[in-house]
Amino acid sequence: MTANTQEALTSAALSFQLMTRAEPPELVIATIKSLLAVKEACDEILIIDNNNKETSLYEPLAAFCQSLDAELNVHFHHIDHVEGFKAGALNLALGLMSPDCSHIVVVDSDYQALPHARASITQAIAQYPEHTLLQFPQFYRNEGQLDAHSELNHYFNHHLYRSFNRNRALSTGTYAVIRRSDLLSIGGWSGASITEDAQMGVLMHRQGFRSQFVPEVIARSYCHRLTT
Repeated sequence: MTANTQEALTSAALSFQLMTRAEPPELVIATIKSLLAVKEACDEILIIDNNNKETSLYEPLAAFCQSLDAELNVHFHHIDHVEGFKAGALNLALGLMSPDCSHIVVVDSDYQALPHARASITQAIAQYPEHTLLQFPQFYRNEGQLDAHSELNHYFNHHLYRSFNRNRALSTGTYAVIRRSDLLSIGGWSGASITEDAQMGVLMHRQGFRSQFVPEVIARSYCHRLTT
């Protein structure tokens, strides 16, 4: 890899994409703020609030995004009657995103980016320049629930961590980094399944594209203990 290629990959423009539906606005705003703290000027943040008629839940988001400087490239869209489950909203984002962005970063509304998130993403893009999908692990920021954390993180810490599986990763949703051109070449996100992330991974591998699990925590959510 030449120095120019390395520099181009490291400075890749990213489209951080959040799909929301009836989420607590303060939670989503905290996630947006965490992305603002790590994004570069060439990046954008897209929020697609869909199929949600509760104005009290999406109007504060719209107001917050509108209050930001336009140069930050934060764009909020509220769209009803979106078909195709979450895939439908993701396809809307795919059509609305800037063509200058080479990669999509899918972000769940409760996953706050850590300070090194963007640097780790662009380093992974440079390390795996031929890969369509780079999947980072899910992780949780609250303490005192190690039993729940262990169960939820088992897939990443044991299954995907194995060397045999690292380059066969399916997308697990949040903090999946996807090459835009390759996603477009397979027709975007499939609405044939409610697990559009794994479905995308299957379709991607079927077309001969490559993926890689990157075992580095770059964002954290909040683990809610399940009770019976």
